[in-house]
Amino acid sequence: MTFFPDKVVSVLNMLPFSAMQSTPLLIYSGNLEGKDAVMGILFQALWLIALVVLGKTVMSISLKRVVVQGG
Repeated sequence: MTFFPDKVVSVLNMLPFSAMQSTPLLIYSGNLEGKDAVMGILFQALWLIALVVLGKTVMSISLKRVVVQGG
């Protein structure tokens, strides 16, 4: 993500894709250490919780509308 302009990087860093792809690589390569690495992992956990809650909510709403016919 280093080749994107600064304004684009600031938006991309807030999306879950950065937490899934960039953060682990930065930690593994040593570019993210100590407190920054912990904050990166916490950011991943935040996205995990948000997406799981969103997924469960959407699934619950969707299952109320499902009609199964047959035997």
